Amino acid sequence: MLGNTALAFLNGDTSLKVNNYTLTNLNGAQIPLEVFGVGVTPLGGDRDGSTVGISLGLVWTGSTPVRDLTYSVGVNGYRYDFDSKKAQDFVESVVRFDVALAYLFDI
Repeated sequence: MLGNTALAFLNGDTSLKVNNYTLTNLNGAQIPLEVFGVGVTPLGGDRDGSTVGISLGLVWTGSTPVRDLTYSVGVNGYRYDFDSKKAQDFVESVVRFDVALAYLFDI
């Protein structure tokens, strides 16, 4: 069994400017949208904040009854906790499972 882990402390500043929104219909025509008129908060503005992230993973490897055929099964994932002073806080999490077979060819 193999494992990995990581811990990150990140700080960042971003600036996003959006001027125009358009909607493309099924005929390909572009229709300009007035975002403020439909009650949607516009994208854009400056954002700053900090993030704490953690990543963990485990992999199991082994042999099969077939000569030179091996397998591996693994699980890994990460989680970032975003904390901003000017925007809504949020959490991003991902878990991934992997299964693999490998065969060694003798050439």
